[in-house]
Amino acid sequence: MYEGILLAEGTKVAVEDEGEGWFPLAPAHGLRGVVIRVITNSSADEPFYLLRLESPLEVQEPAQPTPSGIALHTYTHLVVRSRWSGVALGSAARVSAHVRVVPEHVPLPYTSAQCESLVPRIWASCGVGS
Repeated sequence: MYEGILLAEGTKVAVEDEGEGWFPLAPAHGLRGVVIRVITNSSADEPFYLLRLESPLEVQEPAQPTPSGIALHTYTHLVVRSRWSGVALGSAARVSAHVRVVPEHVPLPYTSAQCESLVPRIWASCGVGS
């Protein structure tokens, strides 16, 4: 059972470029969201946090069945989780995290397995209360 720091629902989180690649259409100052669900599992792994973005994220996705081969997708929710075991989001001013986007057609996750099924898209620096 996870025994580290847990962020409360309603906590504001800043998701910012860590220099490992970023969403080209995202604001340069990063993304801001609010924790709407904390998803823990039976292991000691860091929890997942489901964030509702303050402003939608638009991403041009390649390899799409369109004449141009790209399509614009809008995301309103992210799942973030610390990249480092034992280093909880909120335990430092900035913590490196995996970021997963939740497609509009996919139900919001309730379990760690559902979170794991979302592919990590980027690494980002997450700050709490920003």
